Amino acid sequence: MRNLVHRFLNQQYQVDSAADGETALALFEKLKPLLVVLDWNWPDTTGYHLCQEMQRRTNIFAIVRSPPHRRSRST
Repeated sequence: MRNLVHRFLNQQYQVDSAADGETALALFEKLKPLLVVLDWNWPDTTGYHLCQEMQRRTNIFAIVRSPPHRRSRST
């Protein structure tokens, strides 16, 4: 999903991406973006935690994308 969003947004915006929360925070500090789009699930943290940390450091607008709901199969 990260690659799909990156390719779509990269057509009109500068887009950077990270594979884990530690890298995401380092990029955030370095680039000082105007908008952040976060996935909910990260290998080392959650999108909610990253959003809180980013908002603690600045007044950034962050969007946290939640995982899709799984439908249960009826047998």
